Amino acid sequence: MKLMKKAIMSRPAWDNIEAVKENRVWVLYNDILGGPAHFVGI
Repeated sequence: MKLMKKAIMSRPAWDNIEAVKENRVWVLYNDILGGPAHFVGI
């Protein structure tokens, strides 16, 4: 998951996103939610 986070944060133009600038990007394991019927964020 560390490699995935690094790949996401190094995408072109993403260095302008505040969360990337402040290292506030999290990668979550999809199965933690139990299925597609669950909401992820509001």
